[in-house]
Amino acid sequence: MISNKKWILLGYTIISVLVWITFAKFFSSVFSWFRVTDTHLIGPQFRLSTLLGLIVTLGALIYCVRSPLIMTLSDEIIIELRKVSWPTRQETYYSTLVVIITVLIMAVILGIFDAIWLKVTNLIYY
Repeated sequence: MISNKKWILLGYTIISVLVWITFAKFFSSVFSWFRVTDTHLIGPQFRLSTLLGLIVTLGALIYCVRSPLIMTLSDEIIIELRKVSWPTRQETYYSTLVVIITVLIMAVILGIFDAIWLKVTNLIYY
């Protein structure tokens, strides 16, 4: 029995909307590549590419929901994510600050090396 089914279905729904938008744009691009008319079906925003994206997305969603292996894997992922000790806001802030400072220091060091090698190569070639 899957204990987190409502969270899994909510996640699948959110991902499906994003996948639908992506596939609709993909089919729209394919239509324009092959110079096929992307006809309006319901209004200017709902075209044939949008319908094809919806059909592909619903097919993938139905496959994922009906597959016991995928649903079990999704349930196990949620169970493991609940075991994770997430950092506090302050820990995240200081870790981000350390990363930004480190990146800036490395950028300065690499910039200095680049300037030195520019001078050396200019001496060699000119």
